[in-house]
Amino acid sequence: MNVSTGAIRLAKRTFDAVEPPGGYYGFHWYGRAKLANLAYTLDLAERLRGSGVAVFAADPGGAATDMANGTIRSPKIVSPTLRLLWPLVRRAIERSTAGPAALLAARSSIAAATDASLDGRTGLLIGPEATPVPASHASTDRRTVDDVLRLSRQLAPVGGDR
Repeated sequence: MNVSTGAIRLAKRTFDAVEPPGGYYGFHWYGRAKLANLAYTLDLAERLRGSGVAVFAADPGGAATDMANGTIRSPKIVSPTLRLLWPLVRRAIERSTAGPAALLAARSSIAAATDASLDGRTGLLIGPEATPVPASHASTDRRTVDDVLRLSRQLAPVGGDR
């Protein structure tokens, strides 16, 4: 099981290199890393389908963690274009991360690991309400998946990895 995030909606979908050209904008890069993680996770589930191994991703939703609280302090976490809208962006981040971390953040991961209704299933994204939700189109887009796999194999080759 891997942990996902709604931040993948703002992700740069470029996987030609670990660090694509352009500036570093934390929120976009965080989303990009999580998009790569989700694309890999869902592809792994397909490669292991029928093996008896279940593969899930869990999206905890927004929670008031130290990371979230620290993130919303600076407009430098988003691209220059979004900085023009920083008050709106900051408010959206604050609203989406308002829930208490201790009560919310682990719910989807716990469900993915223990929910008996998921027995025999694989390749699901478990959402903040601890139920399967549709994965983003970007995470299942064949080009994205292929680019993530190619970059992963290039930088971290594993024997037998197809």
